[in-house]
Amino acid sequence: MITPWHTSEQQLKFQLGDLNLFTISFPVIACELGVTDDTIEQNGISIEGLPRVDSNTGYVVRGAPVEDRLPTITVEGKYIHYVTTQYKRYYISLNQSFEEYKAGFRSKTRSTIQRKVRKFERDHSNRTDFRVYRSPDELDEFFRLAKAVSDISYQERLLDAGLPSAASTIKCIKKEADGGNVRGYLLLVDGCAVSYLLLIASGRTIIYKYLGYLTDYISYSVGTVLHWKAIENLLSEKCFDFLDFTEGEGEQKRLFSTGYVKCANTYILNNTMKNKLIIRMHMVFNNMSCLLGKGLDGLGIKSKIRKLIRRAAI
Repeated sequence: MITPWHTSEQQLKFQLGDLNLFTISFPVIACELGVTDDTIEQNGISIEGLPRVDSNTGYVVRGAPVEDRLPTITVEGKYIHYVTTQYKRYYISLNQSFEEYKAGFRSKTRSTIQRKVRKFERDHSNRTDFRVYRSPDELDEFFRLAKAVSDISYQERLLDAGLPSAASTIKCIKKEADGGNVRGYLLLVDGCAVSYLLLIASGRTIIYKYLGYLTDYISYSVGTVLHWKAIENLLSEKCFDFLDFTEGEGEQKRLFSTGYVKCANTYILNNTMKNKLIIRMHMVFNNMSCLLGKGLDGLGIKSKIRKLIRRAAI
């Protein structure tokens, strides 16, 4: 388990594509399951013995492994089970060497990635650097350099998913680093960060948390270059069993993964008229977003529109 049961304000996001229009919050007891040997080998873990809650609180379970596709809505007693997303949760098995990992790629794909790495380093001569941050003291530099990227990235302005800046959050991350559970990675040019990646471990699984890059360097695929170098570092360390890419089925996650687990996120809310209306409205937005994405994809302009939105956000 990545996050044990805890009280939380969970948000349903109403989005059209990458645009987050508004959110509705629910007080819940939440937990998140992660990639472990158990979740890979067992399909359909049942969540039993839910914690007791008051009448105004529900539950959210994220990352629960499933074997078959679940119905979006089911009613069980006084609760509505609303499955918001069903997805492939990608991961990398870290119990191998980097040479063994590379051998898992098709020769053309492997050659393409390595060519991108060489091009980035060649075109910037001796001005590039790759740095790894592990200790609490080292993370001070990581956050200072990475925040300059995060503040102007589309992840921050468009998705509200930039690097955390709250002192309390950074303090918690540094506390995790004190136990050897944090890895920060930076790709730099002339001493300035152009891409960052922050991972935080739970047990023997290290979890994908924050990624950002400067759009000025997008032609150099700096996100791909940083992933390649970070994965090489993780495999050489042999400190963890898995790199868990968590939610989302982005191209880079699919590219670098060695496997996946079918998962679902479920809201278990009180069966009230208000909650029914919110759930139905959320479903409508999801369907509209899906139809819009398919329509733009069919016209061959989805990626161009996404890039324009990201540039506008910056």
